This record gives sequence, structure tokens and C-alpha cells, in this order.
Amino acid sequence: MCSSDLRTVRLWSLRNSGEEEFLGTAQWVYNGHRKPVFSVGYLAQKGIAVSCDGTIHVWDPFVGGLLAEYEGLRGSPFCVMTPQSFGQSIVSATSEGNLALIDTRMKGLVDLKVSFGMVGLIRSICASEDGSYAAVGHSSGYISILDLRAGRIKSGMKGHDGEVLTLTTGNNYFVSTSLDQTACVYQWEDGKLWTQLRTPAEPLHCVVTNQDQIITGSTNHKVSVHSISPQRESH
Repeated sequence: MCSSDLRTVRLWSLRNSGEEEFLGTAQWVYNGHRKPVFSVGYLAQKGIAVSCDGTIHVWDPFVGGLLAEYEGLRGSPFCVMTPQSFGQSIVSATSEGNLALIDTRMKGLVDLKVSFGMVGLIRSICASEDGSYAAVGHSSGYISILDLRAGRIKSGMKGHDGEVLTLTTGNNYFVSTSLDQTACVYQWEDGKLWTQLRTPAEPLHCVVTNQDQIITGSTNHKVSVHSISPQRESH
């Protein structure tokens, strides 16, 4: 899926088209948004798509049609959101710093406390693959970890000296990047720092994980591949 500033979300097929150059059209276009779309995702367990323009839309990518729509909390629009990888919920936050856990089975919304004290605006979110935890990155560089099963704060730490740019979940870890040009790997279980990645001296705005490998992309178009196994880290 991809979003555009035309308030639409386009669904593309990833089927094998051979080794030649392939030009095709989107299989389906969702045009239910009223503002530019800035985030898209997929709830694999339910086979439904999720997209956000300040309001979260849950829709069927196979037969089309809006299934549910969620407004922001207390009059504030959602600014970030992430679907659980193997769950049926969406973790989202507003520009005023309120966190919401949306259960798509019940179409309900739970308002969660993010942190103790002033830690700045929420800039990014990721959820663990088993749906147990969520990490929240703030403009101050602070990272909050929430236990989604209990609905409470699990831990928190000053992860960076600058604003948290991205949070990306992995197998049993998550990766945070910041405007201070650093990238750190934390363990979900205890929130402790696992390792700090050796990256180019520039902000990393794109991160993808694959088991124990992390692929990063910088603002200067540099791509790095890291191994976080205990034996080595390479790039």
C-alpha cells in the first residue's frame, strides 16, 4: 500500500512479474479520506487495511468499503499510529500527547497514560510483534514503554539527546533513531539498551527489521545493513 497527498491510498499487488520492467495499475484505490494521508498499515490477522489523515480509517482492501472510523482524543487529531503485527488492535497518539489503544473487534478505544511528567510531544510509536508492549518516542528524546495487557507504563528512559524520529519493532527488540544522529536497539523484555548501531553521521528516517538484521536509510540516501547478533555487528 502507498499513500499520497491526493487523499487516497493505493493497493498494489506484489506478485512476481518476471525480471523485466513492469508497469501496472493499482488493484484498488481507497478514497474515503478528507485530508492528506500520512500513515498506512495492515492488520494481517484480520486482513484489513488501516490509514490515517488525523482520523483513522479501517477498511477492507479486497472488496472495498469503510469498516470503522476513529476520531482523535479530546478534539485532537491522531498524529501517529501503528497496527499490531499479529494482533487486532491499533496503537495511536494525538498531537496533544494522548495515547489510544483501538480494539478493532469491539470498535472500542482505550485512553492510556504515556509517561510521568513532561517529556514532550509524541513523535513515533511501535508495538511488539506479540502485541504485549508499545514504545512511544517523544520530542525530548525520552522513550516510554507501555504494557498493553495491563494498560500501564512499564518503564521509561532518556533514549536520545534529540527528538526521536522513528521506532521500529523487531523479533524481541525495537530500534529507535533520533535527530541527534544515533540509533539504539532496546530489548522489549526489560527495556535495557542492547546495542548502539554504527551509522552515518546524519539522521536516519527509514528503518526495517528482519529477525536479527536491521536495515537503515539516512536523509543523505545512505543504506546500511546491521547484524545485532552477539558475535558481530556489520554494515
